[in-house]
Amino acid sequence: MQQAAGEPEVVRGFAKSLVKESRRLGELSRDVIQLSEAQSTLRPEDRERVHLRDLVRSEVESHREFATQNSVELVVTDDADTAREAVILGRPTSLGSAVANLLSNAIRYSPEGGRVGIGMSFDKDNFLVTVTDQGAGMPAEHLSRIFERFYRIDGARTRGEGGTGLGLSIARHTMRAHGGDVDVWSQPGVGSSFTLHFPVIDSNSGVSAKSAKRVKKARRIVKSSATRPAERQNPSSDQ
Repeated sequence: MQQAAGEPEVVRGFAKSLVKESRRLGELSRDVIQLSEAQSTLRPEDRERVHLRDLVRSEVESHREFATQNSVELVVTDDADTAREAVILGRPTSLGSAVANLLSNAIRYSPEGGRVGIGMSFDKDNFLVTVTDQGAGMPAEHLSRIFERFYRIDGARTRGEGGTGLGLSIARHTMRAHGGDVDVWSQPGVGSSFTLHFPVIDSNSGVSAKSAKRVKKARRIVKSSATRPAERQNPSSDQ
């Protein structure tokens, strides 16, 4: 740029490249930090109550401009029991990153005029968030590896700039650190669906629903034992 100071068009070309590459470096630095955080042990003091419906809707709203720029429509459906709270104990920023990574990928891989569906539902003790796109889909041989760091299928499959290749790895590590997981379904020519499984907590006790059931069962056993007739023998009666 210094050597081409007298050539405005050349300077503008270099400046455009610098902006693009600095943005990519910034995104890579951010994702490396998020991956390191996702892989670290989730300490009790890091956990707080996170309302998953609010978290998902907040991330969707923050991605609407990006979706509009790519001519993609975001459609949210909530089939979960509204009377049941969807709450997890965890790190809000990390959980938000997991949802955000799926949304940004779905938008990038969707064709112009396409839709990205965000569905919420319950499955036993888990709150499910499914992000579905209408992109090119992925061959079955790639599905077992797409959660690896920096694994890329084909950069030409995305419209515009691709991601860093760390988003799905961040999502999986984050979910597993919180006791959940993420899985994928995809078919070439149809699209892809990623589902986050959040283990929700019991609203009263602050523990997972599965743990709450174990506690209730233990309490029933203790209570029934206390009401049984005493079966202790008198040491001096028969000896």
